[in-house]
Amino acid sequence: MFFFQPSSPDLSPERYATTTLPLEITDLIIDELCTGSREQYLQALIPCCTAARAFVDPCQKHIFRSVTLSSPAQNKPWSRREVVERIEKLFIKTLHFVDIINRRPHLRSNVQELTYAVDSELYEHELDLLPEVGEAICQLTKLTSLTLRAHGPRPVPFAPSEELIICILSMLKHLPIKSFTLSAVKDFHLNLLTAPTALEELTLANSTLDWESAMRQRRHSIMPSVEPGELWLKKLTCNAKSLEEGLNVYLSYAKSEHVGARGAFSHLEQLKVDISPVPPHYTEDPFRHISKSMERLRELDLTFDCGNTRDWFHKPSPLEDLHPSSFESLTHLTFNAMVSLPMDDYWINDSDPGENTFLDEPYMGLCKPPFTSLHELRYLHINLVIQGDLSLVNQQSFGPQWGQLPDALSTPGTFRRLSEVTLAINVRAPVKMTGITTEATLARRAEAVRRSILSHVYPAQFESLIALDREGVLRFGFEVRATVGPVIGTAVVGN
Repeated sequence: MFFFQPSSPDLSPERYATTTLPLEITDLIIDELCTGSREQYLQALIPCCTAARAFVDPCQKHIFRSVTLSSPAQNKPWSRREVVERIEKLFIKTLHFVDIINRRPHLRSNVQELTYAVDSELYEHELDLLPEVGEAICQLTKLTSLTLRAHGPRPVPFAPSEELIICILSMLKHLPIKSFTLSAVKDFHLNLLTAPTALEELTLANSTLDWESAMRQRRHSIMPSVEPGELWLKKLTCNAKSLEEGLNVYLSYAKSEHVGARGAFSHLEQLKVDISPVPPHYTEDPFRHISKSMERLRELDLTFDCGNTRDWFHKPSPLEDLHPSSFESLTHLTFNAMVSLPMDDYWINDSDPGENTFLDEPYMGLCKPPFTSLHELRYLHINLVIQGDLSLVNQQSFGPQWGQLPDALSTPGTFRRLSEVTLAINVRAPVKMTGITTEATLARRAEAVRRSILSHVYPAQFESLIALDREGVLRFGFEVRATVGPVIGTAVVGN
């Protein structure tokens, strides 16, 4: 992000060269410069601002379009110096930004995307939003995208102050914000999902919602409650933690207050969610509730990490609870699944080795009914990760169960609009395998499994899809690779 520093050159009119270029040509020139990364095109725009007066306004539209601001840094004894310095530098730029838009109010209308980053080492009683900063960002009348996140590549989730929450909720209510992201934020207010706003896209990443504070604040009339159902989202992205401790909290609240939670999700058109097994202490399955309410879903991106719990291999289809209308509207389906083969003897049946078929359901139930009811499906992308103790993979692991997918897809008259199918398999040997110290040994084990797949699974069990690809009916892609590295988490499955 670029901010005019106090030492910027004099930008008074007499300092500019004149130009007779039509406004349309000027805009085209500036737009052409705005290619590549943001850092690159900002370096090209800054000289343009001092070249001619006609370039200033179109340059400012790009320079101020996306802004990142910061809370004050907290220099704790245990804080890493480079982290503190990065936050302090960004906070200084935050104060410069506030000063600039206060002196030049017309620049406020150029800001369309705002990210507010908070030092995750703040204590709850410490300041995470200066009043003058809060007042400034609430006046960004053209803001369409807002992100609240913690600092750093792997930040610790933080609990925002009451002042920051009120500021964010006020912005969502009064500004034309269409997209909102919470990243590494804990105990955000439930009004995020209960108050009527213009919000259409919501992303929750390692973030949670707080029922207790919402009820406590409602009792004290700090934030009046609004009946759920007045928020109509079109796009929702949510990882496993946010699904369990965010949306699950909202659904439990709606149930306890005897109000319907259907409205917030009934208009969803795009859903990207991690549906890994819900812990047993949760009484609700939030994905099921959301699935039943979606009436016009077009794109569905599911991630499923079954761990090494084999019982989950035999669960019903993840599509089982979709609203009937979504089977007639869904056009894009992406399924990211991970099988983690056990790296100890807990799941091994020594009395009957034939039962140790850990890939007996490679598609995690996806191909079970009602999969064949997706008559409008056009794009299907499946990414599988097989990791753990690869020595457990045996001949039964590559049996006819792999043929479920091509058999279903090639059924005449079922997938009439299907145009693209891809299946990518990553056979991964974790580097922390007990008793194995060399990566070369792990690589050989992963390569052996890869070769077995190419011998017993592809192309042998995919001839029907290969034929459809050859005939031009659809595009079919198959890829299998062997890798060595850390265990892949659900956040990067399919990458």
